[in-house]
Amino acid sequence: RYRVAIPLNDCGQRIGADNRLRLALSSAYWPIVWPSPEQVTLTVATGASHLDLPVRPECPEDAGLRPFEPAENAPALRKTSLRQGTSAFTVTRDLKSGDVEMYRLQDDGLTQVDAFNWTYGARAERIYRINPKDPLSATAEMSWRKEYRRGNFHIAIETHTAMSVTRTELVLTGKLVAREGDNVPFSREWSYRIPRDHL
Repeated sequence: RYRVAIPLNDCGQRIGADNRLRLALSSAYWPIVWPSPEQVTLTVATGASHLDLPVRPECPEDAGLRPFEPAENAPALRKTSLRQGTSAFTVTRDLKSGDVEMYRLQDDGLTQVDAFNWTYGARAERIYRINPKDPLSATAEMSWRKEYRRGNFHIAIETHTAMSVTRTELVLTGKLVAREGDNVPFSREWSYRIPRDHL
């Protein structure tokens, strides 16, 4: 049995009297949190558990506070879309094996800032795979491409990272390619094996 204190995200709002809060606890939050090396049985001693909510005391000065003024913004830069962006978010499940794959694409397209003749774009792909019955099957892959252009100047940075696990280690691999026009002035590949410490 362990005693733990878990700070929750800040809420930043007033919760009125007689409102209810729902607190959900889970032993997994894939792919935000990597799963434990083995299946987990989580038992919560509800009689000894509690949820502390901060209470802001009323202050006499509150009556003199004025409302926020409208936000001030600079005029928007004039831009031209050279390639329309797109996005995708799919989750697939193999009904025979139980394998689950989550795929996310965020392509921001290619945009030109007209006043500076400056063009930029970004594209990211993320793939997460897991079999819910096998925590060690979890993998994550991410590919990014960012590019910038002005006249004959054209550079791009491409990265690919992947992570998998064993019972005792996190296994990470990565690749970075820097492009200048058709040339590759720099590239690098690496891999790390990091001991799991309560992960």
